[in-house]
Amino acid sequence: WEIGLKWRYSGGLPYTPIDVESSALIANYTVNPLGIRDYDQLNSQRLSAFHGLDFRVDKKFYWERSNMTAYFDVQNAYGFQASQAPLLIAETDEAGSYVVDPNNPNAYLTKLVDNPTGTLLPSIGIILEF
Repeated sequence: WEIGLKWRYSGGLPYTPIDVESSALIANYTVNPLGIRDYDQLNSQRLSAFHGLDFRVDKKFYWERSNMTAYFDVQNAYGFQASQAPLLIAETDEAGSYVVDPNNPNAYLTKLVDNPTGTLLPSIGIILEF
């Protein structure tokens, strides 16, 4: 039997925020719905730190000319949700059409939404060696 643990810690990465006003313009959003970065604030924001625990259990079986390893592996065992740069989305109506901003007829109503990542990822497997 073999058992392994790995704990990872990574400081948050810098990122450039989205220029919401420019990105909301209909002409810009149609071409680039992911948003236009505000390069006057280049890398001025920082994501929060990430940490995660991975573990793995292996059982090895030996024969005359070969061997087999069966394993169970879990990545991000406690399901830590790391942050990513927020996403810009245009609001939609019941029909699924983008809603035009009533204060600016040349722009859509947009909002920034959180974009977390990180799921618990179990896996099992077999490794055969001849």
